[in-house]
Amino acid sequence: MNAQPADVGAMGCRVVGTDGHVQWECARRAVTPRDEIARAFLLDRLFPGSPVFNREKMPDWNRDTEADVESLLGAFMLVRREAFEKIGGLDERFFLMYEDTDYCTRLRGAGYRIRYFPGATITHLGGSSWKQEKVATYSNSHIAALQYMEKHFPQDAERVRSAHRLGMRFKAMLLRLALLRRKRDPELLERLQMVNAAHDVLVAAPRPQ
Repeated sequence: MNAQPADVGAMGCRVVGTDGHVQWECARRAVTPRDEIARAFLLDRLFPGSPVFNREKMPDWNRDTEADVESLLGAFMLVRREAFEKIGGLDERFFLMYEDTDYCTRLRGAGYRIRYFPGATITHLGGSSWKQEKVATYSNSHIAALQYMEKHFPQDAERVRSAHRLGMRFKAMLLRLALLRRKRDPELLERLQMVNAAHDVLVAAPRPQ
């Protein structure tokens, strides 16, 4: 960090999974309401190379070059001490997800740049936390998405909530159709349980004041 200009508040490195592939989350754009709505209806998966539906993922960049980015992966993030002292630590209201994007957004709001450096690489054992409690973590990830929207895009938060709620119904319908062909498939049943639980949590979650 000391070799970087003083306006660089945080740095991240190249992050690969256990399969050896680079994880796009290690250097990305900050999520927006449009990104969340596309994700709610699986448009990011239907059009994986689209710069519209996958704007956050920057699909046209292989992450082999150093660059300024909007957000880093919390698995590896170096923060300049002066920046930390200025904006504080992570927002503890976020559970497991979105805390890194929130932190980078706060850094950029304080005038700092976020830098990605591919010259160093770590292996991220992704999923080791959430796999222990899949249903609860899946639900909490959607609550964290709403919290991020309410904090940084309050005018769009309710629209994103509605999109996620409708998206859960859409996903549940697709899973039930799949179960007609693959009856009692344990993976499909687990996914359906996760989707139904997340829908109920989104319905019950308090609206922003």
